[in-house]
Amino acid sequence: MIGIVIFFLVAVHLALGMLMSLLPISQRLLGERFFRFNAAISLVLLAVAELVYGSAEKTRLSHEKALYWKAQIDGANPWLWGCGTLVALYLLSLPYRKRRVSRILLIGACFSGAVSLVLLASGLQSPAIPQSLGRLVFTLDFFLSALALGSVVICMILGHWYLIDPGMSVRHLKVMAAIFIAVVSARSLLGGYTSFLVWRDLAASGTDLLSNFVLITLVFYGQRVLFGLVAPLTLSWMIWQTVKIRSTQSATGILYVAVVFVLFGELLSHYLLVSTGYPL
Repeated sequence: MIGIVIFFLVAVHLALGMLMSLLPISQRLLGERFFRFNAAISLVLLAVAELVYGSAEKTRLSHEKALYWKAQIDGANPWLWGCGTLVALYLLSLPYRKRRVSRILLIGACFSGAVSLVLLASGLQSPAIPQSLGRLVFTLDFFLSALALGSVVICMILGHWYLIDPGMSVRHLKVMAAIFIAVVSARSLLGGYTSFLVWRDLAASGTDLLSNFVLITLVFYGQRVLFGLVAPLTLSWMIWQTVKIRSTQSATGILYVAVVFVLFGELLSHYLLVSTGYPL
């Protein structure tokens, strides 16, 4: 069940992040196909996440941690279903070229998805984080996770679009690259803050830092920092430099690598969250 929770969180975050990352881009300038392709991927991700979670829901749960996460997911699920319904309506509206209607449906889907993220994070607690800050920290963690995944994937697909239509203005890719840099930077700052709180909590609790559990967790944490934060930050700077000189093909190649690192980093982040309760 824990593995299914991790898969559910990553799939949902990626789907919602992709939808939110479509908002700053002009549908009129990029065309209907780009938006249909990305919205369809988001809808498939939401559907797969719900199917996988639904299959696990049929089994009898006795593990305390599994029951804890089930309560969180069940509270957010109505809003996720609402988000999926609005995305489906958005896809159906695109052929009619009613951009205002399509835009309203996309904004509605993003709003419904945002509410689901807030509900998913609302009941989470960690002994390392003061209760007054807990809801804010976990909510920020979920939103930044979704935006990190969504922005890098949308940026990569957008870069690929330039290979199909080299005459497009590079402004769209610049906007998405800037968003990706800002999100990864904010994710790194939040990760640094929560890491400080966790380390302080472990030191104050007298936990044996050489125990097998702590050492294994530190190995995963080190990989999360290196591959999920440091590498994407470095790559985001390289992407920005290549976009500035209109080298969209080079930027797209770097973005493929960035997608792998961000996805791996977020998988580790969610594993650490589910297994230890720490948003790292």
